[in-house]
Amino acid sequence: MVQVFRYAGFGKETTFGTPVTPTFYIAPQSITMGPPKNAETVVPSGMGRMPRKKKPGYYVPSGGITYQPDVVSLGYLLNWTISGGYQFTSGSPNTHEIYATNNNDPTFFTLVTGKDVIEQQFNSTVINNFKLSVSDSLASCGIDMFAQMDVPSTIKTENDIASTLVSGSVFGFQDSTCTFNDADKSACMKSFDISITNNINAATGRTIGSRFPRRWKSNGLDISWNATVVYEDTDMFELYWGSQDGADVNGSSMVNFKPKFTIGDDYVEFNLPNNGLTSVDTPSSGSDEIVQTISGIAYLENDVALADASTVDTSILVTVKNTNGTMA
Repeated sequence: MVQVFRYAGFGKETTFGTPVTPTFYIAPQSITMGPPKNAETVVPSGMGRMPRKKKPGYYVPSGGITYQPDVVSLGYLLNWTISGGYQFTSGSPNTHEIYATNNNDPTFFTLVTGKDVIEQQFNSTVINNFKLSVSDSLASCGIDMFAQMDVPSTIKTENDIASTLVSGSVFGFQDSTCTFNDADKSACMKSFDISITNNINAATGRTIGSRFPRRWKSNGLDISWNATVVYEDTDMFELYWGSQDGADVNGSSMVNFKPKFTIGDDYVEFNLPNNGLTSVDTPSSGSDEIVQTISGIAYLENDVALADASTVDTSILVTVKNTNGTMA
């Protein structure tokens, strides 16, 4: 009889194409990671109307995972998504600082997914897109990935992964706050989301002599966000216009955006220090409450301060406080 049991495990690799044992597991909400579609090519033929031969083509597993994030797994996934600078400071709790650089070699890891009757192992997996969102319930995190290849294995039991299953509290709306343009907007903000995209092209891994990718390369780093806020004043319009008198010739004002999740002494804080607004939507319907949706993208900022007073040039700095050792 089939038992419902689904999991995802992660372990950072050091050599491309060489899988490792996962170091932590999560309980996913959904899994779409799987083998590619249309991975074989029909050989053209003029000898009739029907195909006669096929040839295996480039093989890149892809898909995603969504789950309810916690302070441990979120730190690892953000570090592997951003794949830039990382600084660890020992303390109570420990501090992990993750920031973007111009490094275009994404961190690759072994991913295993268990789905009831089979475990699939995905070698040299990379995160192409990361999205974190929260509104009126639990926070949700989704990652979209590419992998070098997939290999079947025997599904594990709950006892097999119990010691490395992340067990901390998941984040909810009540654990979140947000500073916007140097002001705490938590009392009027109803939701927010952040997306980080590496723009990895699966074709970058293709070379002659192998059906499977040999490497991954990131392209431009795109970081965007959305937030919904109660419509109480004209502040958002003025920031978007760049003045109190309508659209300014110099464009919109640059703002900072700093959402944060906190449980006890542990937290994950995003610092997007330099953002341009891309839209301010203020729809109305009858006499219902008006809620604005503001959207922005992150730009490079010089001299962003780290915990040790050193500075970096970056578009994003994530600070994670937890009891974990290094998450590099």
